[in-house]
Amino acid sequence: GIRPAAPRRGGRSGRAADRRSAGGTARSCAASTGTPSYYRRSTRRGIPAELIYNMVLKAVCPPPAGSPVSLNTLADHLRKIRLKRGLRQAEVAKLLKVNKQTICNWESHRTRPTIIETGRVCEFLGYDPFPEPETLSGRMLKFRKLRGLRVRDAAALAKVDPSSWSAWETKRRPPSEPSASKVARFLEKNARGPGSDLPPLLPRPVGASSRHE
Repeated sequence: GIRPAAPRRGGRSGRAADRRSAGGTARSCAASTGTPSYYRRSTRRGIPAELIYNMVLKAVCPPPAGSPVSLNTLADHLRKIRLKRGLRQAEVAKLLKVNKQTICNWESHRTRPTIIETGRVCEFLGYDPFPEPETLSGRMLKFRKLRGLRVRDAAALAKVDPSSWSAWETKRRPPSEPSASKVARFLEKNARGPGSDLPPLLPRPVGASSRHE
């Protein structure tokens, strides 16, 4: 014959007994790891709850709406950082000591900042937005841009004649070997831009800081 049915466990159905048995297994596994009792719960797949509790999800935040796709000009950097910090054009204009329309013109590529204004923009950015030049004349110009210096101010700091600095920077006349070495040493010592530990050669613009990030 007919095989008798298996007796039920404690009056519960087979599925209930299986759930109870599985739960006990997960609880004993969690207890063996030394996990506090308030974390000794498990998911349906038997993963200890403390593993899920300690998970860290990371996601890349999209750039603010209106940010430039590529950074080709100083104005692109300005617009990117302004939007990233949630500042209006009028607020940035106040920091850079210009009017709102000037900021609008820069970001629209209708006009460009002067050399002094360029230095203020670099201080606002907090980093060097320019590529590294390969020539001495290019390094001289970049130095003035980062510092917002006129030719005569840069020449005074380097202890050279202003007309000589201008001629060397614009490549109208090459410097002599001793003069080129002197200027190169000066740039090597002082040409680091905003965001570095080097103190500014001239007072920074009011409201600007070298460490915004």
